[in-house]
Amino acid sequence: RRCSANSTRMRIGIDCRTILSPNGECAGIGYYTTSLIRALLALDQKNTYVLFCAEGMQDSLFASASNVVMRMFPRKQSIPFISSHVLPAGMIRKERLDVFHGPANVLPIGIRGKTVVTVHYLLIYTHPEWFQSGQWASKRVIVPRSIRRANHVIAVSEHTRREVLRRFSVDPSYVSVIPEGGLCSEPKSALSFKELQKKFHLSEQFAFFIGTIEPRKNLVRLVRAFDDFVEKEKKRIGDFQFVIAGKKGWKYED
Repeated sequence: RRCSANSTRMRIGIDCRTILSPNGECAGIGYYTTSLIRALLALDQKNTYVLFCAEGMQDSLFASASNVVMRMFPRKQSIPFISSHVLPAGMIRKERLDVFHGPANVLPIGIRGKTVVTVHYLLIYTHPEWFQSGQWASKRVIVPRSIRRANHVIAVSEHTRREVLRRFSVDPSYVSVIPEGGLCSEPKSALSFKELQKKFHLSEQFAFFIGTIEPRKNLVRLVRAFDDFVEKEKKRIGDFQFVIAGKKGWKYED
């Protein structure tokens, strides 16, 4: 909500660990977090935003905003629970925040005060085979505890909201749907389409996929479907490409 002229200035904390570099280079949830912060800072110059980043990330990403305070969470240690939950929860308490937002499905265990968590998907429950092993703690403890602990839950779709309500005992009035908006970024350079065509050898017609290359993106089936499409329609469509962009993820080989 926009603050009225007479309201008290708030300290709003946001977990920015999904932003992997000073330039905001990251996967989907990292882009969500980056774009969310940029949009908030463009709308709101009154409240203070305390951004908790992974140690090693420079503050250049949001350096132009006068109402930003950067805090660095410690690097991962031999006991991940300590560096991911215990130490961050202690740092957050020291900042005396009015509210803390976990934009990536989880909140640090041990956190106090008002909290909001964004839930993007619950595929770890419906398709555990799409994720690396060793997810027991997240599945059984961290995600359920975060959702039940939060004062409010943001679901990015109606489907996700239904899944949250079906799997966890939370009041429906505490779960709101806020769809992910368009990318709010500051690209280093803006190439024209002709320049992109030349650089990547693109035809005039192409289908485009962007995302981490991993099983849960269902790319193998998508490639097969494209192959069938081209076989059936090659006389009509002519030169048509399928362009894939994204870093290699877990079990990308297929």
